[in-house]
Amino acid sequence: MSKTVFYARVSTRDQNLALQVDAAKELGIKTENIFIEKASGTRHDRPELAKAIATLEPSDTLACYKLDRIGRSLAHLSKLLDDLNARGIKFKTVSDGLDTSGSTGRLVLHMLAAVEQFERDLIVERTRAGLAAAKKSGKKFRSTGEMDTRHGREG
Repeated sequence: MSKTVFYARVSTRDQNLALQVDAAKELGIKTENIFIEKASGTRHDRPELAKAIATLEPSDTLACYKLDRIGRSLAHLSKLLDDLNARGIKFKTVSDGLDTSGSTGRLVLHMLAAVEQFERDLIVERTRAGLAAAKKSGKKFRSTGEMDTRHGREG
């Protein structure tokens, strides 16, 4: 019997997991099949995502609320989804109904992954430009509050 495992992720302390967890429960996903992580989407070393994937077998499904919860890097998303596909594992998102069990879903997924990468690149460019401008004008700035789980502290 196939199962669905749900991965929920937030990257800042200001974000709330409730929407994602509620969506998983509305799908009838058991609590033990909901994996929660507080980490940046740009990080590839996410233990809870690895645990979620490790529980999956052929014909199972990995679900998340939105594609950017899995990651923002096109290369990372593409590799992850190719690995899932090679193992016979389906992928779906709740917010937009994306489902990779068919060829159209896989095509749309790769297009959305490219858009996610583009958005991430724009964020990085704007951040660097803003920091450079602030430094040039002598302004002080503070952390965005992103969770820095590598050092066990908030940024």
